[in-house]
Order: sequence, then C-alpha cells, then structure tokens
Amino acid sequence: MEFLIPTTLSELYKNMKSSVNYNLYFDDINYIRSVSTLPGQEHVPPTGIYPGLIAELNTIKRNEKYFDIGSEIKVNELLKNGQNILPHIFINALANTGLPNSRNIYTIGGMVCDPKIRNKIYSALALLNAKIEVSSSMTAGSKKTMLVSKLYQNGRLQLQNGEMVLNFKIPYTTYDVDYYKEIQDTNHNICFMGIASTFRKNITMCRFVIGNWGDSIIREQEFETAFMEQKIPVPQKDIEAWSQQFGEIFNRKYTSFSPYLQKTLRNIFEDFISQL
Repeated sequence: MEFLIPTTLSELYKNMKSSVNYNLYFDDINYIRSVSTLPGQEHVPPTGIYPGLIAELNTIKRNEKYFDIGSEIKVNELLKNGQNILPHIFINALANTGLPNSRNIYTIGGMVCDPKIRNKIYSALALLNAKIEVSSSMTAGSKKTMLVSKLYQNGRLQLQNGEMVLNFKIPYTTYDVDYYKEIQDTNHNICFMGIASTFRKNITMCRFVIGNWGDSIIREQEFETAFMEQKIPVPQKDIEAWSQQFGEIFNRKYTSFSPYLQKTLRNIFEDFISQL
C-alpha cells in the first residue's frame, strides 16, 4: 500500500482528488502501516491518505459558542488537555473508550467515523448537540456544518465521496446533573448517558441517549421535552410513572433488546431521574 501524508489542507484535497481509489486513515500512522501488512488486506484500496500531520486538525480552540476539536486529536490527548475544560460527560465517554494503549492510537475523527466503534464518543457528542465541520475535496475545500446526530442514517455514514470531517464543535453546555452507566450483555455493549439543568426548582433541560455497540444511537427527544418545567425534587410517584412510560416505549420500539436489557435500562433511567 502507498501512503500519502499531506501536511496542509490544500495538499490533502489535492491527494484526495488525484487518487482514484483510496482510504482516509485518521488513526496513528505506525499502527495503520502495521495493520496494512496483515493477511486479509488484499481488497483494501491501494492508496492510504493520512492527514495526521495537518496542524488545523490537531488543535483545540475556544470561541464564543463552541469548543473546536480537530478530528486528528487522539483520545488520550483530549483526556489530558481537556480534562478541566470540556464537558464532564464527554470526558467520561473518552475515559471509558477502549484500553489505555488504544487511546494513544485512536483519534476522535477515526472513532466517530467508524460505525462499529463509535458508540460512546458519538453518543456523548449527540447528547451535547455537538456539530461537525465537513469539507470536500471535490469543491475546492468548501465547508458545511451539520449536527453530529445527522452523520449517520440507519447506521450508515452520510459522508459523500471526497468529504471528510475537519473538526467537532461542542457548545458550551451548563448542566447540574450528568449520569453515565454501561451495560454489558451477550450481544450488546450499551451506554446510557444523561444530563439535566435546573433553575428555581424547575427542570429546564433534560436529555439522555443510549448507545448500542455498532448500532443506532437512541434518543427520544419528545420524551425529553416532557420533562421541561417539571418541579424538583420529582415525587416518587412521578418517577415511577416516567419509568413505566420509558419501559413501554422500549418494549414497543426496540424489540431487539433482551428482557434483561429492557429491565436494566428502565432501572437505570429511573435512577437518572431520581437524581434530578
């Protein structure tokens, strides 16, 4: 396999446009090279493009509304440099992603753009209503911004030919409660994340997301809206009613989950609401 390693965005677009058949690799170049020599790689495109040396893709910036995170920043680097500034729920997702050694290899762009391993990081970004900036080599590097939650449809990545993710935009989100739980079952590795804000004994924002390994990310926004202006502390009878409604939604819509997972998720949801 031939590897192209551009050092500027313009060089990257030129490489992408001139290569007939290529893969774009976000993660550590030494790891990629070692994997490319293993058996079973015969059908991989002959050209690999690695943008990891492009400065714009390796920075964390703060502007008036967002944290801008370059797609080539490794998970451990985000944990080290973002520990005290990035939303805690996002840091929690990063810290629970893979093993310590793999976090030195994987980048945020590589994780989010891989349908099989995007679970935790993608779920946290969707929960925070984060956006991505996408650029296209086909149109002279033109850029567009979209919600992270729109990056996949029916489990399929929605990037077009010649497009790539430049950075992630995480809005400054203030909240009073964050909640993180993982569940492991025979065929599922699931994370439940929730955040909520309150003001003068009212719930002003309540969001939760369920990430299923290699499958769709579950977000019930209509259900979230129903919590708006709910008084706190939430009475136990209301918690039980919300929990029952949550269970009914899952029994009806997400039939692939086993009875054990259905029950466990309902208990986790109830625990989350109890902390408001």
